Amino acid sequence: MDYQETKLFFLEQMPRKGIWLRRCHLLFLLFMLFGLSIIGIPIALLILPFLTFCVWKQSRYPIDKVICPSCTKKLRIEPDVKEFHCFCSTYLVKDENNQVVKYSDYDYQA
Repeated sequence: MDYQETKLFFLEQMPRKGIWLRRCHLLFLLFMLFGLSIIGIPIALLILPFLTFCVWKQSRYPIDKVICPSCTKKLRIEPDVKEFHCFCSTYLVKDENNQVVKYSDYDYQA
């Protein structure tokens, strides 16, 4: 699995938190790059409030931890996400009781 597939799975499982987390990564990278030089230190200090705001913003979204029935890997998803893929490419659906079932099992019950 390459980086692009992992990024797509992450944004599918956590759409709001994933966007803020990507902004945190970008701002942290800029903070570190500017902080390495003497000239860039004032710019890095200007980036710091935006970085702390992004960290605060992405940490306030609740996360449910679910287990994939196929590969038994723990997944973190937002509560409002009902359909998502596991890293093993299994299509998963949350039912009314917030239990995770495979799509084929979910299709069977309906």
